Amino acid sequence: MLVFSNLLALALIAADEPRPSTAPTLPAPGEFKSRADELRMMTLREAIRIGLDNSEVVRVITVGVGRGAPVEPVDRPELMIAPVDRDASICNFKSAIMAHVRSIEQQYWSLSEMQIAHWARQTAVKLGEEILARERVELAAGRSTPADVAEAEQKLDQFKLNLVSATSDVITTERQLRNILGLPAADDRRIGPATAPTEAEVDPDWKECLAAMDASQPDMAEKRRLVRVAELKALIEGDNPTLPVERREASRRELEKQQASFEQVRRQSTHALARFFLELDANYKQLQAAQKLRGAAQQRLETQRASHEEGKVTVDRLLDAVNQYANAIAQEAHYKSSYNTSIAALEEAKGTLLASDKITVVEPHARPKADPSAKVDRVAPASFEAPAPAAPRPGARTFNLKARLVPGGLDLDIEVHDGSPATPASP
Repeated sequence: MLVFSNLLALALIAADEPRPSTAPTLPAPGEFKSRADELRMMTLREAIRIGLDNSEVVRVITVGVGRGAPVEPVDRPELMIAPVDRDASICNFKSAIMAHVRSIEQQYWSLSEMQIAHWARQTAVKLGEEILARERVELAAGRSTPADVAEAEQKLDQFKLNLVSATSDVITTERQLRNILGLPAADDRRIGPATAPTEAEVDPDWKECLAAMDASQPDMAEKRRLVRVAELKALIEGDNPTLPVERREASRRELEKQQASFEQVRRQSTHALARFFLELDANYKQLQAAQKLRGAAQQRLETQRASHEEGKVTVDRLLDAVNQYANAIAQEAHYKSSYNTSIAALEEAKGTLLASDKITVVEPHARPKADPSAKVDRVAPASFEAPAPAAPRPGARTFNLKARLVPGGLDLDIEVHDGSPATPASP
């Protein structure tokens, strides 16, 4: 923690002696730590798992290997889920789960931002208290003025007010994260993000993103399925001259409707992809600028502190440097949160968010491969392989079924063979 020189020693300094030189080291803004009995350190992966496990529409089948477990194959899915509703559309389910996971990530990074901002306000209060104590000692020694003491007191009150606001923001953001995860609004421990935000540049290729969207976006996949159903119906009914003209026209109009709906969804998905594609680049550039600003604010604080100790600048300049440093830390945390949220939003727009988080969605009736750590899935498989028909016994009667589409239903033709042995032809 940032400290100045021992304040008690300053009281013993004679009035005609030079001011002592101090050189405390400023902590990096990422060094946010609290006592283990106050924080429940939670990784982003753990937060996603808790959020899915507590969801009423998700059935968690397998989870990743825990700490201390034997090493598993690299390609083993860490999290396998299925919809609780067996009749649910997998495409709609994937879309809803991606939105849920993205909300968890967004709130997780927001909590990380608020806790770092809270730490910055705590640091400002600590520095303000030390500066005020120093100024009072200097006033008693005749090296300061009542105006400087009043300035330090007023600025400290402002720092404390900012800390109260930051504390409220942390509590509110944590409560919102708990609500998304399905946890109680409060318990005996606070949640502390343990996963460090990404700071490295993510530079996606637009064509690759567009191709991934076409292949993986669940909303488009659902619309594409409806188009194929309409195409099949139009193909069957449109080529049947025995059907009424109105019915064939209705099939054609339904196909055109589904095709238009697919194109609309594709346009909307493309616009959303372009939006988050551009936001990702903008947020990264803002993060870079904020990091430079924080470094400049830290250097300015160190310079102003040294100049104040030499009597070259007034206390208000030093207090302003403290305030700017705290603001720069909070601003950098904000852009880190925005940048990491935009990464998740881009993956959602591509339809690859679940894959990037190593989450596999299976059919509600599917049985996963044998896994000793997986929960038992007693759901019967959806399909089975019929046994090969047995050869007819000599003399047994066999049937040949033929069906064709007619107005109002199917026309069935059944041919019966009595199975009598063929009589050999006369030579």
